[in-house]
Amino acid sequence: MTIQPMNRAQRRAARRKHAPSKTRASSPLTPLYILDNARPHDPDEKAGAHLKTLSRFDLLRDGEADQADFDHVAMTLNICKVRALEIDATLASAIERAQEAMQLCSDRRESDGRYNLDAPGLELVAYALGVAQAIIDASTPLQMRSARRAVVDAMFGKGAWRRMERMVAA
Repeated sequence: MTIQPMNRAQRRAARRKHAPSKTRASSPLTPLYILDNARPHDPDEKAGAHLKTLSRFDLLRDGEADQADFDHVAMTLNICKVRALEIDATLASAIERAQEAMQLCSDRRESDGRYNLDAPGLELVAYALGVAQAIIDASTPLQMRSARRAVVDAMFGKGAWRRMERMVAA
């Protein structure tokens, strides 16, 4: 009887079969957390966040916005674009046009020191924020967290979300 050498895939499968389980001890409340993340947002639940975003957009529209206001509106658009790509390309293109207007606004800030949206940019961003509000209201907390994770990882490199979570938890 000859023994055939195992290939790499067979060795990995054999190791997995005998490896100790790496599952975390689950809490009896875990199913409830999962269900809570999978439920849709209540319209009232996000009203405060929507009002905060719209008030920051008002500052941006009036030319009185600072970096934090601009970043908040831009991040809202970025997160909602990720969700829009999962839903419909038309929604994503509307948000993309608003992102281009925000980029022009940022470029303008470098020349005159203020965040100023031009008239077409104001319309595009206002429309995109309306779309963003509808996307947020129709999405689950889990879907929005996933979109936020994708944006943070795209901005700061793969794994940035995880590193940020660890820093906050510590």
